[in-house]
Amino acid sequence: MSRPRPPLRIAVPAACIAAVALFAVFYLKPMEVSDADRAALVLSKDIGFPAPDGNETFSKSRTMSAATELHYRAFGLGTHGRGTLDEITFDYFAQPSAVLGFKSIALGGKGGFALAAGKNQSMQPRDIHFAWADDSYWADYRVDGNIVGAFVLARVGNAVHFISLNGIVTDAQRLEPVLREHWTKSP
Repeated sequence: MSRPRPPLRIAVPAACIAAVALFAVFYLKPMEVSDADRAALVLSKDIGFPAPDGNETFSKSRTMSAATELHYRAFGLGTHGRGTLDEITFDYFAQPSAVLGFKSIALGGKGGFALAAGKNQSMQPRDIHFAWADDSYWADYRVDGNIVGAFVLARVGNAVHFISLNGIVTDAQRLEPVLREHWTKSP
């Protein structure tokens, strides 16, 4: 006696779910971070806040939009050890995707901060534009009117670079040459 076959309305969705899971396992798996990838990142030591040993992480993967995501995080920075630096670079296959990615990150950053911020916290955009970037955005994180970090975003060709400095205060004129040096390199 053979088992009855499942109805098509169950078999097709189950096959689709299995295909997506298989795709995710092989396509979205972590990738190796190369020396060239690290050279394209702004490390905490590059801006004068070296991370204590073991307080840096690097990762690289593909996203569902077929972009490559390179992520760097350093924590325990600054005098009191509470500063963090998060940097993400998305390398898109096409410039229109990069433009959309840039706009999405800028909008998401503004909206996300507005939702998470307390009454005494704000994100204040500044009129800072990088001549070497196709598009850029800078905003200061503020608490009680004092600058406590920065949200910096730049698009260079098909790459979108984002850095968030929390508890780290640095001057735009000091940070800009470091960003240019690293972010104009191809990851």
